[in-house]
Amino acid sequence: MNTDSLFLCLNAESGNIPETIQLLPAGDYVAGRDGRRWIKNNPELIAQKSNEYLPQHIIDENHSTDLRAPKGEESPAMGWFSAITAKEDGSIWAAVSWTARGKAALENQEYRYISPVFEVDPSGEIVKILRAGLTNTPNIDLPALNSTQTGQAGNPAKEIRMDKELCAALGLAENATENDAIAAVTALKTQVNSARN
Repeated sequence: MNTDSLFLCLNAESGNIPETIQLLPAGDYVAGRDGRRWIKNNPELIAQKSNEYLPQHIIDENHSTDLRAPKGEESPAMGWFSAITAKEDGSIWAAVSWTARGKAALENQEYRYISPVFEVDPSGEIVKILRAGLTNTPNIDLPALNSTQTGQAGNPAKEIRMDKELCAALGLAENATENDAIAAVTALKTQVNSARN
């Protein structure tokens, strides 16, 4: 099973703990700051398969289910998400029930982001969402999420602002587009492969 994750913004502003969370952004694909990209052609099917996979999906802390639990270490739930749905814009959302520990972490602003873990097929298409983790390391830019928002964020497939540090590392201008970054990474891969041969 191939699993990948990305990070979406989760912000408990003024003590508002979100009752719904955005798991995947709008658009036909999902792009991460790290250069990876996943296809999202059928959000409704992703939501359906995710709901069929488990009735309740864990939200852990820093992906402890994947990183700590296999070593026999603790991986407590910070919350549980369910009732996964796809919106008209292609974004995927879920209802969330926080544990006391999860609520406290959000109220104390110990974590600001949600990071879904999803299964992808060999072509890079997202199959289903498996779980999520609270984290402080965002991989893509999305607006802050709180319980009063309706999820009408812009379509990241049309406009994705690249991270300034990533642009600098790739030797690109600060206003570089995602396509510029992909082209730069592709060129670097070609150079590395040429050097090996």
